Amino acid sequence: MNLTKKQLDALKEVGNIGCGNAASALAEFLGRRITMSVPSASVVSLVEIPNKVGGEDSFVSCVMLKLVGGLSGRFLFLISEKTSLKILRKLLPNSRAESLFNLEELEDSCLKEICNILGGAFSNALSILTKTPVINSLPIMTFDKAGRLIENVVSDMKTISEEVLMIETSFLEEEENLRFHIFLLPASLESLFEKIGVGIYG
Repeated sequence: MNLTKKQLDALKEVGNIGCGNAASALAEFLGRRITMSVPSASVVSLVEIPNKVGGEDSFVSCVMLKLVGGLSGRFLFLISEKTSLKILRKLLPNSRAESLFNLEELEDSCLKEICNILGGAFSNALSILTKTPVINSLPIMTFDKAGRLIENVVSDMKTISEEVLMIETSFLEEEENLRFHIFLLPASLESLFEKIGVGIYG
């Protein structure tokens, strides 16, 4: 899809508002000062997603939230195994997890809660920009290879745009760099732009 300047600006605004909301919510949740890098926003094809997070065979934690209301689709939060374990050690200093596949129940819950906070922040950003209520489901978290995760997500959706919105940012806490990849998989990218007011005829 060849995007107009207005559409590119709209994508950046989704990233700016969503990441700003997320940084504030994370700071409140962690009780620490959180800053963030300037988020980048772009449109990528579905098949490109695994390569954006280290390749098809890289292990990631994936949290999926279904969107309902004014916009239908999925939010995917893909976090590398290394960053996921960093987050756990910050939240739970006694955590001894060395892999995403041997988490205790509390560790699993903490990662879900972090991504639930992020999902709420970005859903709110979409509500503001589309001027319609956008609600996210409770998070569903899995750990797997990036390529297999994307295959499963695509097969689960009845309708999905071949192109998706990617937002990349880093949240900075003291000297730690916590990098996140956030993907919005709308049922229709064109419909998303129309709702924001920058569609083909916007």
